[in-house]
Amino acid sequence: MICSPSIDPPYPVYGGIFREEAIMLLRKFYVQENEKAPEPKQKKNRELKTEIFPLDTNKFSQKKVGDD
Repeated sequence: MICSPSIDPPYPVYGGIFREEAIMLLRKFYVQENEKAPEPKQKKNRELKTEIFPLDTNKFSQKKVGDD
């Protein structure tokens, strides 16, 4: 492994933190219209979906060594 002062050391990552906020932020972004686009697409009839389904933790279960 190459060590360099310009590369940060690894850090733990935890999924699901601010999950609902991130989903709503992206949904609000994609409902907007871009009036500066060469061919703007009308999105006036789109509605913002506010229902957020629960996270299926079974999809993200950690695989243990030797579970092949």
